[in-house]
Amino acid sequence: MLLVQQFLTRVFSIQFNSGLAFLAISITFLGLGAAGGAVYVLPKWFSLERMPRQIPWLAVGYSVLLVLGLLLEVQLDQWAIQANGGNDSLRSQVVRVLVASLCLLPAMLLVGLVISLVLRANSRHVGKLYGADLLGGGIGCLLVLPLMDWVGGDHGIFAIGSIAALGALLLAHAHKVCRARTVSMVLAALFALGPFCNSTRALVDIKSHRTVMTGVASWVKEDHEIDREWNELSRLGFFETVDNGSIYVRIDSSCQTTVPSKDKDKIAHYIKETGFERMPFVLDRHRRCLEIGAGGGRGLVLAKAMGAAEITGVEINPGIVAAATQNRFPGYGVDDLLRGDMPKVRLVAGEGRSFAEGSSDRFDSVTITFIQTNVANGSAAFALSEANLFTVEAFTSFLGKLDDNGLFYVYRHGGVECLRLISILREAYAKLGVADMRDRIYLVRDASNNVLVLAARSPLVADEIALLDAATKENKLEGRVLGANRGRPIHFCSACATCGSRVR
Repeated sequence: MLLVQQFLTRVFSIQFNSGLAFLAISITFLGLGAAGGAVYVLPKWFSLERMPRQIPWLAVGYSVLLVLGLLLEVQLDQWAIQANGGNDSLRSQVVRVLVASLCLLPAMLLVGLVISLVLRANSRHVGKLYGADLLGGGIGCLLVLPLMDWVGGDHGIFAIGSIAALGALLLAHAHKVCRARTVSMVLAALFALGPFCNSTRALVDIKSHRTVMTGVASWVKEDHEIDREWNELSRLGFFETVDNGSIYVRIDSSCQTTVPSKDKDKIAHYIKETGFERMPFVLDRHRRCLEIGAGGGRGLVLAKAMGAAEITGVEINPGIVAAATQNRFPGYGVDDLLRGDMPKVRLVAGEGRSFAEGSSDRFDSVTITFIQTNVANGSAAFALSEANLFTVEAFTSFLGKLDDNGLFYVYRHGGVECLRLISILREAYAKLGVADMRDRIYLVRDASNNVLVLAARSPLVADEIALLDAATKENKLEGRVLGANRGRPIHFCSACATCGSRVR
């Protein structure tokens, strides 16, 4: 059951807004609860005499309805999107996820009946049954990641169906129901062949919904997915862009990155258009750079253009690293950068905080890019996303990796996130023995209310502040050192501007 729950949660997070994905768990509990109620209300239908024959056949029905339910759900979902002309509004998604739940509810009801009847028929051994249940749940949790990595979400339902059929086979054998045993064996074999059939016929083709990120439709050819990849972390969809300046990578349905073009003219155009991202490079504090959440390598390209001598990018998703470094898309990627001697560039597949804390290297700059998903921001679910990077301990560690003249900077969305970062930095500086951080923080905001928080290891001097002020003015940005105009509200966050909050 836990394997099914987690699998459906992953599928729903790709098809719908991630906030709706947890409905997969609700479906399961609804099925289990309804089944338990049915067994209690209809004792004659589920008498002890009938149970030995009912249990195997109900398990067989569960394996069949589980596979057919997802097949139907995927087909109906794609039909609904086409019927709505590609409309992917939240209201449309809510309707579609409810339909998806109804498609899968019969299977959840049947497995609930199996569990209820097994417990009722073996009430004397309920302790052992719960022990077996916990063991099976643990194994199911361990199987989720290899299932997504080795089999993939499109084919995964057939593997799960095969496992369910094998469970029905064991129940049929235990209750000596020969016909159910034979049917279970046949179903297990057929479902095991499902991935091979699905590869050619696309019976299950799970597609991510169009991203809700602002402006993407104007520069990404979202109607044509040129490639896809499943791994233990996500589903990656690859798309061409209008100007061929990069390969757009859609991560599930709520996050994104790009694999940059190798063309010199495209690179020059990208550098020219990155006034906001170039702001930290105004200061001469970037000889050795570490980027957390490097994605497809855009930041590496920018750091090289800005004169960095040693550049390290850390990206948690191995599929993105492979796409950027193995020439998967000819003419795109950073593999040429990795082969060069100057600057020394590397793109590492790993978790950013673990990499930083396990490395003995020191850096002149450490940065975290826009890696927190909008879904987590909107639902306040930081604990379910990249929260381990945005803690006092993590920021203390990042600041500690800097030389005395180093710079730590974070690109974030505006609003309460900016206040949150300032609060975290205040505590991190305090751990490092800095009581007043205001002369070490510089804030930049662009027209889209994206915020850049620069945190220097040592105080910013007047000449550096002047350089930053001039650069913000040249790029039509807003910029201010945190210690400027003390006692007045800092209107860099939409929350500050509306409620008058102050960073003290």
